[in-house]
Amino acid sequence: MIESNPTVTIGLPVFNGMPFIKDTLECMLEQTYRDFEFVIMDNDSTDGTSAVCERYARLDSRIRYFRNTTNIGMAPNFNKAIERARGRYFTYTAADDLYHPQFLEKIVHALESSPQASLGFSNTKFIDHKGAEIPTNRIRFNGFNWEYIDDFGSQITFEANDPDDRQLESPRPDVRFSQFVRRSRAGFELYGLVRTDILRSTRLLEGYFSSDKTLLAELALRGTFVKVADDLYYRRIHSDQISAVKDADVRDQVQEVAKYTKKALRFPQQQLLAGLIRAVGDAEMTLAQKLNCYLAIGRWAMQPRKIAIYLRQYGANIVRRIR
Repeated sequence: MIESNPTVTIGLPVFNGMPFIKDTLECMLEQTYRDFEFVIMDNDSTDGTSAVCERYARLDSRIRYFRNTTNIGMAPNFNKAIERARGRYFTYTAADDLYHPQFLEKIVHALESSPQASLGFSNTKFIDHKGAEIPTNRIRFNGFNWEYIDDFGSQITFEANDPDDRQLESPRPDVRFSQFVRRSRAGFELYGLVRTDILRSTRLLEGYFSSDKTLLAELALRGTFVKVADDLYYRRIHSDQISAVKDADVRDQVQEVAKYTKKALRFPQQQLLAGLIRAVGDAEMTLAQKLNCYLAIGRWAMQPRKIAIYLRQYGANIVRRIR
């Protein structure tokens, strides 16, 4: 029997998690660190997800299963999992990923050894649809993303790991923020452990694509990021996930997110830019530190690739209005 307030809350927001959700549940329940609760937020799934979750909830009292009566959207469902969390630490779990058995144990230890840290995370290993590690000889780096051909002949593009020298453990919040904004793309830190009270002090996820970057930037302003140098998070790469697409499909990604929210999403890059600016405005820093953060945002926003995305989004919206 666990305490009413466990140390860790595992949050699993899910919509149609088949066929991988059973493997994800199994690997989390096999963690060597046992003092956790498992909050599953089912966003009105229409496949077999509900039956699987209900069966596991009956088998393990640490699982708290909740089902929305309607699909409320990806970001609101994620935020509801955080609202229901009772643990000191929160980890977001995707329904298709896997974890090393010592994932919780090692990152909890890292956070308890680093009171100044807001977040702890680990190295990421990439696995295929069968859960096997993707061999390096099947991966090609195109200068920006990684690409590989799966067993079905589909070419999948996915984001590369972010560099290790981003100074996310710097004692200066402006350095952490600037390094994260300018040099982070994958955002795999989101799949680590966060101090729940600090997480709740942020704006959480908002209704636009890549709002997870804003959330992580807010967390970087509130504390250091401590990394465990082991492969503890196994990210599954498959053709059905939103993130495994080519850059040319950014608009389709946005539409996929918008489909599950009430707010009509236009200009997601501009919304991300505004979110980063708000995060700096909300933070407790000196004026000089805030200016450094705003300069970093400006340099990030003025990259040629970003400008091309802005123009493409504006053009697409002009075409919609004409039609």
